[in-house]
Amino acid sequence: MVLARDKGYWPAWSQGGQVRLAHFSTGAADTTIRTGAGSSHPHLVGYGTGRMLLAWSSGSSTAAQVYDSATGKAVGDRFTIG
Repeated sequence: MVLARDKGYWPAWSQGGQVRLAHFSTGAADTTIRTGAGSSHPHLVGYGTGRMLLAWSSGSSTAAQVYDSATGKAVGDRFTIG
């Protein structure tokens, strides 16, 4: 779980093998991001100022993508961690 840059927080989760991000500020999620990643156990951590790093298992390696912690928009391309 990562604190949002403006208000609230972002958890990463998986449903049906599809990784998602959700933003919460009060009660139910007000934003859900479908990342297009397929995995069962994603991990989300804060990364620098106003960024979050989403990582997931991809075959025999780990894939990752940076997201903006205010908007949930992807920053740059996905990459593989050996």
